[in-house]
Amino acid sequence: MNWEVIFLDGKEGRPYRECKVCRALKAKGLIEEVEPVVVFVPEGKEEEVIKKLKSTSSRNFEKVLGGFYEEWKLGNISRRIKNLININTFASCIYHCNKKNNVWLKRIDNRHIKWQRELITSFQNVLREKLQKINDRDISLKFMFVIFPPVSFRGYVFPKEVVFAYSQFLSDADFSNSRFEIANFSQVKFKKVNFRRAIFGKVSFRKAVFEEVNFRYAEFDNADFKYASFGSACFKCAKFGKSQFKYVDFEVIDFRNAYFQKDFYLSSNYISYVIDFTGAKFSDECKVIVRHVKSTLVLLNNLILLPNNILLDTLSIINPTSYIKEKYNNRYKNRANLEIVSSNLSKAKFVNCDFSGAERIRIENSDLTDVRFLATDWGYINEKRICPELFEKEPKKARDIYRQLKLTLDNHKDFVSANGFYALEMKAQEKILEQSMEIYREGEGIFNELKSFFRLIRNFGRLPESKYELLVLKIHRISSNFGQSWVRPLLWLFFFSLLFSFYFHFDEWSNLIKVNYLNFGDSSLRVMDFVIGLKVFCCKLLTAFSIPLQMVAEITKVVKGEFSDSNPVVVASRLLYTVVAGFLIYQFGGAVRRRVKR
Repeated sequence: MNWEVIFLDGKEGRPYRECKVCRALKAKGLIEEVEPVVVFVPEGKEEEVIKKLKSTSSRNFEKVLGGFYEEWKLGNISRRIKNLININTFASCIYHCNKKNNVWLKRIDNRHIKWQRELITSFQNVLREKLQKINDRDISLKFMFVIFPPVSFRGYVFPKEVVFAYSQFLSDADFSNSRFEIANFSQVKFKKVNFRRAIFGKVSFRKAVFEEVNFRYAEFDNADFKYASFGSACFKCAKFGKSQFKYVDFEVIDFRNAYFQKDFYLSSNYISYVIDFTGAKFSDECKVIVRHVKSTLVLLNNLILLPNNILLDTLSIINPTSYIKEKYNNRYKNRANLEIVSSNLSKAKFVNCDFSGAERIRIENSDLTDVRFLATDWGYINEKRICPELFEKEPKKARDIYRQLKLTLDNHKDFVSANGFYALEMKAQEKILEQSMEIYREGEGIFNELKSFFRLIRNFGRLPESKYELLVLKIHRISSNFGQSWVRPLLWLFFFSLLFSFYFHFDEWSNLIKVNYLNFGDSSLRVMDFVIGLKVFCCKLLTAFSIPLQMVAEITKVVKGEFSDSNPVVVASRLLYTVVAGFLIYQFGGAVRRRVKR
């Protein structure tokens, strides 16, 4: 069905009726002008409707108009406004009338809806006349509670003050290359809006809702986005004066190559997916504060910061919902949760940050020596989470990153996390040596470490001089995982003590096992044999711990010239055990100390 638009403006024999919404807004001093009511009429019924409305009193006007709309089955044509004014009316102008109905929208199929071109043209013509009138009179432009169909303000230079507060943009809106001196977009709802290369003086987007917005190359002198909500927001190459994004809600916010001239504040109480500062630039006097942000991806690539340029406070890496992950998976596929690539972060602060939820952290070609990580939770520190690709492909660069993180954490007394990065530094050095000698581990775990160790021993003769450093690193890894595990040296000490106890007291161990085996069938002796066996086992094991003392006594005799009459093999065995036990005790003490302080 085709529709005609009739403006009840009192011209050409039409009656005059004022928009009820405009009257209410004017009564509150929010707008200056009242627009005429607009009526939508099926094609060919214009004269009939005008004749009927002429003879209708103001009191019965809405009732008669509603009867027409019900007869024509227009659907939801009335407009309900609850903010500031409480109105539900059919008597509204072309700006305030409801546009979510089959007058303005034409359904193509079950999934696609198209706007009625004729009505869009009528709206644009009325809008153009209003803009011209405003320019001629040099007064403020106020579009409050307006419902906009697809609309374009491309290249428009707005007057001194423009107000779009509480309005809705149901479809594409184009403000590209436009200029605003003072603009108010508070509580405006945008479907898809383009502000590319727009220039803003003082602008407020408080509590505005953006499903998708493009601010590429836009310039902001003083911008307020407090409580704004973004689906996908692109501020690529934008220029910011004093700007605040307090308590915003966003899925993706993109500040790539943006320029921050003055203080910039961003905080959120909601869960986001991406916050991207890649390539952003900062003036000498600029301070960027990002606070209380929970995001899946945080991208800090290609940054060169001056001291105190940026503070990240209470930044958390979290896992995304399945809906958000599917929505942006293609756009941010295979990205690490935290990326710091080719950046000099100078004295940037990370305070109370939580990276434990990050599956992968990527740091490459960056200077982190002066970065302050205060009360930052890195989660489980290993090479599978932190710089995994760099560790496998370029372990020298990975070693440098781990070293920088170790030093900066040491400087701020975070010894536990620093110890973790010390272990990664040693693993990277081990990886470098393994690659140079073509000796590789098949995987993680103590058994693979032992296989790699014996492979090194088997090929020891043909390897270059650095084999001794690799040998030391492998022993250090196997014994205590580079000082990270205090359990390993204890287990190894128990194992070697048991082994040497068997060696020195083989006959007694054999008799003990034989007696218990022969008496195992006699139920009356089982408990007693077990108790006796356990006692003897502990005694024989403890004798192994006395070997170092015996070794000291042997050495004392040699020093005094009192040559020992002990078997040289026994003396060598005791010496070997003394060295092994001393090394493992040292590893145990070092691991415990690393848990407290390095």
